[in-house]
Amino acid sequence: MPKLKTKSGAKKRFKLTGTGKVRMYPSQRRHRQINRPKKMKRQHRGAEFAGRPAALGRRTGGASAGGRTPTPPGSPCTAR
Repeated sequence: MPKLKTKSGAKKRFKLTGTGKVRMYPSQRRHRQINRPKKMKRQHRGAEFAGRPAALGRRTGGASAGGRTPTPPGSPCTAR
């Protein structure tokens, strides 16, 4: 079975920094800027970093636990 190609859209939009953070640029900065508030245009300048859940999801390639958060050992849910 051949290897799957990397998703080109994500490759162009997100980059990992040296410390492992996910750097991205805000959306809605390409056209129709005359209709957008000045505050929005000012705050969307430059790069920003994705939040922790998004960064973990991108680094591991998705929800590794099937969309569930793993329960810690010793919690009442795991003891049977």
